[in-house]
Amino acid sequence: TLSLDLDTLAVSHQPIVDAIAAGDVELACRVSREHQDWFVEMLEATASRGASGDVATGSAPQEGAGVAEPAPVPSA
Repeated sequence: TLSLDLDTLAVSHQPIVDAIAAGDVELACRVSREHQDWFVEMLEATASRGASGDVATGSAPQEGAGVAEPAPVPSA
């Protein structure tokens, strides 16, 4: 069973919410990808410890944290 720190998870979603609220599609895509990469890293770290650790106690991703740009979103 994975243990989740809900405060950290909430904070980690705020840049995504802010970008969507601002109507900035490119930023929303980028911070969503950064969030996804951060969460995958947290899951992998937990798995390597035998799932005995706390998944979401690490720092939430910061905007522009060096993650590669996502592919452009096709326009409708």
